[in-house]
Parts: sequence; structure tokens; C-alpha cells
Amino acid sequence: MTDAELRDAAVKELELTTVGYKNSKWTTPPAGTHWKAGLDLLAQVGGSSSWVVAPPENPVTTINNPVGAGVNVYQGRQTVTDTVVNGGQDQAFLTQGGQSGGAGSVFQRIQGNAVGGYSTSGNNKHFFYVKAANVTVLDASASAATSPHTGDGGLSVRYAGFLGQRFTLDGFQLPLCIFADDEVPGTVRWTQGKITNPRNTPVYLDCDESAKMVYDVVVDQVDVVGASPSLKFCAVNPATFAGSVTISKCTFNGAPVTAQMVQGVPADKLTIVA
Repeated sequence: MTDAELRDAAVKELELTTVGYKNSKWTTPPAGTHWKAGLDLLAQVGGSSSWVVAPPENPVTTINNPVGAGVNVYQGRQTVTDTVVNGGQDQAFLTQGGQSGGAGSVFQRIQGNAVGGYSTSGNNKHFFYVKAANVTVLDASASAATSPHTGDGGLSVRYAGFLGQRFTLDGFQLPLCIFADDEVPGTVRWTQGKITNPRNTPVYLDCDESAKMVYDVVVDQVDVVGASPSLKFCAVNPATFAGSVTISKCTFNGAPVTAQMVQGVPADKLTIVA
């Protein structure tokens, strides 16, 4: 959709609203409301995107202020759809099990609001903590909490085979990140996304339990808006990096991403497509 089409679609949604933005039922419009649908459309305006994140469809599963992870998949492959997690003390969504457990699970039309605000261990909670291989996330949107704690990772990946497609992430410390847990080769792909107001590097690659980050990372059609000009679009830990990075049709604060906006990736391991 063009910017004009997005605005027209948003106006149609907002014309259907019958209550105020804030009312006796909510202070922030929840999924499934015309307010939320309209605002999600407006959030796409100004990028290079021709895609829109599909909102959760009714019946929506809503999880408010969970003590543990809002959704935790660890006993076999599952499909999770149309789920919203509001607040809470832990990750909004979590998969576990490495190459088994929740590996191969699929999540579609999911949201996380005010992620990480009530963590009991500081500013270290993620919208989606991907601790299993071959996970797919489609049509996802999330906002990081701003107090008393802040959300850390947006789509935070530990294993290869991950696909994140059509997503919006607002206010996260590291919106797209890898902290590798193994050295099994594979691809991590983030495509068709919009990142707003990142508090640190929008795309960051490193290791956690493995010695090297060996994955082939593809970042495609991702627009970053509201980042500090001092930041890079992508950075890696050169001491652990042993993979490759392809950046295709991405923008950083309105400008096409160039090699100068990438830190730590050897020239022979970096591909940029304008």
C-alpha cells in the first residue's frame, strides 16, 4: 500500500470508532478495536514498505500482566495465533528447546504491549525470546515499556532457521538481535519491518552460549525511524562473528542503508542491495 492508501484505510477505521481514544474500558486501544487498527495503519506511513502488519483477528486471546512468560512454547511444535500480551514481569512470547522442544513453531498476528515494564530483574525482557530453532513469526507488533523498567529485545533470536516477517517494534533497546546458543549453520531472516525509536543499535549480532555466531543473517525491507544519528543500522561483535550479513532495501532515518552504517562485518561477508 502507498502512504496515501494507508492514510485512507486508517481514516476509514477511525471513522468507525464510537468511543474516545481513552475511555472507561481502556487507556490504550486494544487489539480488535477500530482505534488500534487505524493507528497500526498510520504507523506504516513514511516508510518504503508496501506491506501492512495484519492485526489479531477475533476471537483474540488477551493475556494481561503475566508473572511468567505470556506465552511459553517448549513441549513440541505449536501454532499460536491472534494473541495479545499486555505488560507483565517476563518475556511476552518465549520458545525453548533448542533443536527440539518448541522448534518449528509458528506464531501469527501477535502483539506485545508495554513489554518488560514490571520485570523483577531489570531492563532485560524481550517481546519474543526465540530459544528454539526454525521458528516463524508473522504479523507481529510490539512496544517496549518505558517505566519502571524498559523492554530489551524485540525479536531476540538464539538459533538459526528463524523467519520474522511483517513486524513493527517501538522503543526497544535492541529491536532485532542474535545472541547465538549454538553453531549449527542456518539463516536468520527479518523481512518487512518497521522499527521506531530504538534505544540502541537496531540490528545487533553476538553470541551467548556458543563461541561463534555462524548464521547467515538477512535483513530485508526494514525501515528504522527515530534512531540517534550516532548509532549504526547494524553492528556485530567482531570477536565472535563468523557468519554473513545481507541487507536489502533497508532505510535508516530515511536514508538507504550503506556499508558505512554497518559496524564490524568484514567486507567479504557483507552484501548490501539498494
